[in-house]
Amino acid sequence: MMVGLCALAVLFAMDNIRQVLDGMPLVGQIILILETLAGSSMLGWSLACGNLRRTAVELSGSEQVRTLREFLTTQA
Repeated sequence: MMVGLCALAVLFAMDNIRQVLDGMPLVGQIILILETLAGSSMLGWSLACGNLRRTAVELSGSEQVRTLREFLTTQA
């Protein structure tokens, strides 16, 4: 959770810097691109290794539900 809070703080700081440099369109766009890349990277990391990662038990549970649904639709 601490990593997520640090990432949120960094994104907030980058957004404030972008707003301060609003008069310079090129610099603002570059900072916006960097902010978007940082947010996308953080989301990717969370999906792969962080709190949003699914465990094997969760995956097998969803697999069981899908198999049950397929079985019930073929029986009807």
